Amino acid sequence: MGLFDRIEDRIANKIISGMQNATTTTTDITQDTSINLDWDETSSGSVTEDTAMQIPALSSGVDLIASSIANLPVKLYKINEYGEKEEIHGDNRVNMLNISPNLFDSAYNLKYGQVKQLILHGTTFTYMQKDKRNNLLGLYLLDSQSVNAQSVKYGNGLYGYQFSFSIFNDYYNNVEQFEVLTASKDKKRSEDILGVGVLEKGKDILSLALAELNSASGVMEGQVDSYLSTPNALSPTAKSNIRQTWKGFKTSRQIPILEEGLEYKTVSKQSAKEMELLDSRRYSTELICQLLSIPFTYLLSSATSYNNSEHESLRFMKTLLPYITILEEAYNKFLLTTKELEQNYRFQFDTSTILKASPSEQMAYLREGVNGGLLSINEARSQLGLQATEGGDILEVPVNSYILDMETGEIRLPSAEYELKKEQGEDEKVEEKDEEIIEEEE
Repeated sequence: MGLFDRIEDRIANKIISGMQNATTTTTDITQDTSINLDWDETSSGSVTEDTAMQIPALSSGVDLIASSIANLPVKLYKINEYGEKEEIHGDNRVNMLNISPNLFDSAYNLKYGQVKQLILHGTTFTYMQKDKRNNLLGLYLLDSQSVNAQSVKYGNGLYGYQFSFSIFNDYYNNVEQFEVLTASKDKKRSEDILGVGVLEKGKDILSLALAELNSASGVMEGQVDSYLSTPNALSPTAKSNIRQTWKGFKTSRQIPILEEGLEYKTVSKQSAKEMELLDSRRYSTELICQLLSIPFTYLLSSATSYNNSEHESLRFMKTLLPYITILEEAYNKFLLTTKELEQNYRFQFDTSTILKASPSEQMAYLREGVNGGLLSINEARSQLGLQATEGGDILEVPVNSYILDMETGEIRLPSAEYELKKEQGEDEKVEEKDEEIIEEEE
């Protein structure tokens, strides 16, 4: 099961035969030697994944996208020539993508990690463990930063990739590309295996946000929010005694009584420099939202750029769609056999929960669909998770609806339209019968 099952294909046969030949040559993805995918040093400059994820806006944005997709169930459909989908139940691969991909992990963590790697690095790798009969046993998300990849030129002129990585302290060397589920986003060339993530595309923005974060930390560490004031000069000994006494008050939570003209004063918690840092942080948050294509209000509640919830949901759905599409294509490419692809089997994420409206809005939507003849009662009940009822599969057509004939301009009721077609059909049958009688008489 998977790409290896495509051995009957001509191209796969050439790849296998080329692998069996001893005339393979190895070249690097970009140059002439194999490379280690060291994202921290090569693709993102001084901004690493660990340091970048310290930025609250980026961390929240990545978590928002990855968790939203990880929560979506993956379903397997067989699509007929009319576009109608039949869901396939009980498939082992569906269970791996929705329950547990292996003995040690959850499907949520697998999908979350795949999306996170796509966002940050532009590429994700998942090892597909199989038995001797090529049955899928497990899916293991690999650490993208430790995967070693090299391009391979086979003897028959075809190219591919081989991977090396570690699992459970076992080193896997020269693993063929049909054994590693690979997905990439924003590739520079078609033949590249690596995509481009936000660590590379937005390294200037992230560097700015990191600098602001460090600067804000310095201000907070050195900030004085209160002090004692006296009109008289104090000796160093008196100052030291007051400090020690004040610490005792704070430790014992006693109420201090100020004497000798001492006054307790507070400093505004938002100094001019701190206000400047807040404005700068807001600006960098806006840039990170643009980098991740997330509505600003999803990361900053005080923003007013997008105050329409429906508009925000649609915009956020557009943010998720590229990652959903990339993973769906990867699942179809690596987890389906050639025969299943020819029979239009497809893995798809169920995105209905993302755009799910409030209960009142959903009821209004279903009511309009049923009353307008677009949905049957059972179809509406199915979206609410309710069982079908007897006689609920009939579409209801409202009596006050009319049909406009665009050619003649005539307006008719649907019932009249049906009767007209019925009469025309009966007239045609009568004419055909008359022609048969005339032919028989002749």
